[in-house]
Amino acid sequence: RSQVVTTRDSEATTLQALELVNGEVFASHLRRAAQRLIADPPPTPLSLFDSGVVRAAPVTVDIDITGASRLWLVMEDLGSYDPPKVVGGWMKAQLSGPQGVVPLVDLPAPAGATFRKLSTKTESHESLTATPFWKGAIDIAGRGFTRFNATVAVDEASLRPETTGKVRFFVFMEDPDPKML
Repeated sequence: RSQVVTTRDSEATTLQALELVNGEVFASHLRRAAQRLIADPPPTPLSLFDSGVVRAAPVTVDIDITGASRLWLVMEDLGSYDPPKVVGGWMKAQLSGPQGVVPLVDLPAPAGATFRKLSTKTESHESLTATPFWKGAIDIAGRGFTRFNATVAVDEASLRPETTGKVRFFVFMEDPDPKML
């Protein structure tokens, strides 16, 4: 038993040293990897949509959301020079089902997001916008929606050389773990 305690203490000391030298992110990755060696980690929700890297070229979203009671929209930074100044969002977003189409701008904005004009080189629309490292839920329970359509984009002003906006967008039907995207 004392050997197990000593081993765990040693592992904790090693992780603390790595965290000091390489930062919290690297230590977190190592901690999760060590946990996987001991037991299967809990399953993480799968994304319905993953845009990949979005910069100047918008990406179209067209996904089946049948049975969803909430949609989790996530926006992650991928190395922008000044993430708090980057604005991205969901343009022309709409939910549709047997009862018709509802534009996302007609629903309440999730916490931390706002509806405002989002512009690309070719178009400008009232959109759900946020800054990177944002996650918000849209309650659609009982509405019978079956599709979510949108165009994800980074605002043209966020593509300036001093900002260089690079964002990745996700859509989930369950609350995602931001560390497991």
